[in-house]
Amino acid sequence: MTMVRQFRRRPDEQQGDTPQITKVLGTTAPIDIEELASGLLYLPTGTNVTTLTYFVAIAPGQTYVALYDKNGTAVTQTVSAAAAAGAAFPLHEAAFAAGAVKLIADAGADASNDFQWSVKA
Repeated sequence: MTMVRQFRRRPDEQQGDTPQITKVLGTTAPIDIEELASGLLYLPTGTNVTTLTYFVAIAPGQTYVALYDKNGTAVTQTVSAAAAAGAAFPLHEAAFAAGAVKLIADAGADASNDFQWSVKA
């Protein structure tokens, strides 16, 4: 089953708002991945994000913590070369053990960046 979740809104967002990846954990939109197995992140043309850092929570609305791999290294994803032209990237497989994920942009990125995502059960 494929579920496309485009422009999903947080409870505090107004109608018409677009979810954002920001440089601050508290303002980045969550991606609800409960009971899902894989997904893609879509960044539109003109995005200047270089690296994304993963934060996860047991469930949406819970406390988010940094995601680390089995070697104790923070899970990050480099998207710089393709992001400026618009591209899709797989969400890291380790994130799907959590209930929700937030992606934080690197310090050199714009203050906020639109995104869309799709996920599969």
